[in-house]
Amino acid sequence: MNRQRKSIIFGLSLVLMLGAILTASVACIEYTCDLVIENQTEDVLTIYRNDYLIGDVEPGEQITKEVPRDIGDHLIVAKNAQGEIVYSKKYTPRDLEEADYKVVIPPVADK
Repeated sequence: MNRQRKSIIFGLSLVLMLGAILTASVACIEYTCDLVIENQTEDVLTIYRNDYLIGDVEPGEQITKEVPRDIGDHLIVAKNAQGEIVYSKKYTPRDLEEADYKVVIPPVADK
């Protein structure tokens, strides 16, 4: 009888522990989306999101980066080869959703 009670307690403890692990892992899931940035300029641009490097994108090309969804504003900055900022805009999660998570960097007017 004592052995059966220990088995039941062990089984319940195991179920509770697995439940806690599962709950913690689900709570840590971060919903992400693919952010597409299109370069319509004639220059290779280095792209940053909130001061983090995304990468270089060739003229007429796109770059895609997985980013958190609905975590806050996204500051998109593009710099040319000389380090000059040619594009800078802050997007809210709603702005990006309305744009289907695509940012288009238009041609630079004055060269």
